[in-house]
Amino acid sequence: MKRATPAGLQPLDDGVSCFQIPNPYFEGQNNVYLIEGDEPALIDTGIGTPAALAELESALNQQGYPLHDLRRVFLTHKHLDHFGLAHAIWERSGAHVHVHEADYDEVTHFEERRLEVTDRYRAFLTDCGVPTAETESLAELNIAFSQLGRSVPAEPLREGQRLALGDSELSVIHTPGHTLGSVCFQYGELLFSGDHLLPNYTPNVGATDMDVPGMLSQYLNSLKKIQGLDGVKLTLPGHGEPILDLSGRIATIVAHHQQRLKQTLESLDDGRPASIYEIALRLFGPLREHHVLLGCGEVYAHLMVLISQGQVTQADGLPGRYVRRP
Repeated sequence: MKRATPAGLQPLDDGVSCFQIPNPYFEGQNNVYLIEGDEPALIDTGIGTPAALAELESALNQQGYPLHDLRRVFLTHKHLDHFGLAHAIWERSGAHVHVHEADYDEVTHFEERRLEVTDRYRAFLTDCGVPTAETESLAELNIAFSQLGRSVPAEPLREGQRLALGDSELSVIHTPGHTLGSVCFQYGELLFSGDHLLPNYTPNVGATDMDVPGMLSQYLNSLKKIQGLDGVKLTLPGHGEPILDLSGRIATIVAHHQQRLKQTLESLDDGRPASIYEIALRLFGPLREHHVLLGCGEVYAHLMVLISQGQVTQADGLPGRYVRRP
């Protein structure tokens, strides 16, 4: 694999290239992967900024695949830093865009739904106990961020699909958790993991699908599904370096969530009813901008597991406040 990544890993000659695309807003650079051949395809696109588009176009040209030659774009999920350039690519190349059916509507009707999605975030943050001024500031920020992507025609993907690509095929593995429609793609010995599996930190679970119950349980089940795959030698994430030890990384993430469940429970040890926002501040310290949403989403996902286990309950007469069961 030809890499625009830091040195230290042996390149593979398998017709796959990795480009690091600038992302000034979320988690640093994005990895965008080119699968070369007669039907060149991208895995994810990067965020919808002029700088990201220029960098992607330059990287493609260096590999001998001008943007207008692209034929397919496979999205790992609906977040802006992964699908933001899909419309520009489709407009310039006519490439077919593919996204899992559970994330399909928010990609194909992104612009039409931005106010609806913002209202969902506003309602969730209010229920979490986030102060009104901060909630409205985040709503405005979400509207601003929504300029970084455009609706794009797409074809829905489903679990277990196998799509012919070059001399091999791309297998679709539905891995809900980070979003409801998150997928990984297996391509020979390679696994493109998007944000489902990252090398240096654990992906946020469910903050943008806060109205879907059980996202943490779904995420942990998705990790088991990935761990059971045959033939994967290298995992290629949406951010950061390739993952060489898939099972080891999964074990670390599972242990992290077990520890986070313990910390969430212990945050209620003083017996005082607490909102999701208050618990998030206890766990993470001060939160700013979109990290308020991420922090509250993370706490909510863990609280739902603790409630299902009978360890936490809603405080009597105090909607949105939680206490530890005796």
